[in-house]
Amino acid sequence: MRVNIYGIETGENECPVIVKENAKNVTGVNDIMNPHAVVDIAKRLLNLERKVEEYLYLFAVRGSKLQGVFEVSHGSVDLSVAEPQQIFTRLLLAGANKFILLHNHPGGNKNPSAADMDVTSRVVVFGELCGIKCLDHIILTSDGDYFSFAEESLIDEYRNHSKDFLRTAIL
Repeated sequence: MRVNIYGIETGENECPVIVKENAKNVTGVNDIMNPHAVVDIAKRLLNLERKVEEYLYLFAVRGSKLQGVFEVSHGSVDLSVAEPQQIFTRLLLAGANKFILLHNHPGGNKNPSAADMDVTSRVVVFGELCGIKCLDHIILTSDGDYFSFAEESLIDEYRNHSKDFLRTAIL
């Protein structure tokens, strides 16, 4: 699988545009919908196990094909800030209809923080409004262990809460 790594720059009229920064072949990975495959791609492509600061990456998906990977934010040892606007700008420019978030915990604790849970629930709700489905949010540690919000059924839980919220907001 050829994986494109993109950045965002300001184009004409101060509008954001996608810029292809790099492309790498990742062999032996076919199912981007599987958290193990996403972790495998991240390990081989992003070198997160060597990072001493927290990074947040976005895997943009259309259908079942990986459209590209974006670095969304890069923070300190224990914090990386990301707003839905940053995430969805990239998704809309890439023409994605699904996405996976992935970030590292350089300290080695795979469990999500309250901030991790908050940003995940926010992007799931925003995705439901935009018609862009959040498939997973994966936290990867420096020793290769990971936590998948989808495997723990938290993505579905957030999606159900968002549907309840949207139903009451429309009424």
